[in-house]
Amino acid sequence: MNKLIGILGCGGGVGQYVVNYLKGKYPLKCGQRKIVNMNADTDIEYVQVDVRNRKELIKFCQNCSIVINCTGPSYYLSREIASVVCEHNIDYIDTFGIGIDKEELYNYESTMIIGAGSFPGLSGILPVWIRKEQQESEIRRVNIFAGGNEHITASACADFLLSTFSQFGKIDSYYSHQQIKKTENITERVPLIFPDTAEIMEYLPDEIYLSAEYSRIDELHWYNVQTNSEYRNIIQEALLKLMISQEYEYVNRLAENVKRKLENKREESKTWYRIWLEIETVTEKKNYGYEALDSYKINGRIAAFCAEALCSGICQKGIYWPFEILDAEIVMNSLINEEILIGLKENDKKMQEHDLNYEEGEL
Repeated sequence: MNKLIGILGCGGGVGQYVVNYLKGKYPLKCGQRKIVNMNADTDIEYVQVDVRNRKELIKFCQNCSIVINCTGPSYYLSREIASVVCEHNIDYIDTFGIGIDKEELYNYESTMIIGAGSFPGLSGILPVWIRKEQQESEIRRVNIFAGGNEHITASACADFLLSTFSQFGKIDSYYSHQQIKKTENITERVPLIFPDTAEIMEYLPDEIYLSAEYSRIDELHWYNVQTNSEYRNIIQEALLKLMISQEYEYVNRLAENVKRKLENKREESKTWYRIWLEIETVTEKKNYGYEALDSYKINGRIAAFCAEALCSGICQKGIYWPFEILDAEIVMNSLINEEILIGLKENDKKMQEHDLNYEEGEL
């Protein structure tokens, strides 16, 4: 209980869940630009902080052993925040943080975990979990489909646009035997847990490449699933506009505009996020399906797991992805037991309607 954990962006969609998962276990210092409607708690200190003000940020970091950054857009904020935190020899966790220059931070004594969320985060943990489930079986191919019908914040939208524009991942690409291969045409069907109108786009970020390699999987395909029929057109138009400028204010306005367009085109009010895994070994094929009603809970839980790992002292100095330091089996079991992820079973109404035939994996 003696390690003070600082949480920046504590009142945001992800930050609130990080606070909920850690409060009562560790003393917390919760920072946000405006402190409103924060519940009194003897283990939580609330601090007003503008993370773009270096002096305020340095003051916030005082006495912290770990700082978790839940602010956004990460592409504009994380680099400076990580620099300040590491300069003061404080361990650092970022729920996105893909734009951080790792070379600048290697000489510090801090331990850093980047991509401590859902995507990236859980996305890299899944291949490791699949390897544990299959033990020593040769895994010939894994298909992972993930997506849903969710509200998106302007900050998350800006991060997605900038990460895509900066080629954080390879579009229409997949992992195969320690190489990146280009997809000529997608022949996979959309899994039946998704709406009939959903579209899939193949994508290979660095995290998933490294996780597939680490997990000794022969071939891995990651598919982003989109239920918004106008999604592709809206994003492509925004990416073209990013060629004009990547200045902070310009991108914020662009992200707000994209967010508004996506919300206007949502065809379903209920929010959900689903994951479908298809695993092929030498001897069998297995499928697993999961649904989350709020993927922000996944983000918050993964970040909290990372904080607990740092507090336990299991990590040496370095920069890590969550899959490199967390026990994938414990993470998945916790997400399921806490009903953050809900298993989609063979007898679910959705599955019965489509007469889906598959061998269901057992946890």
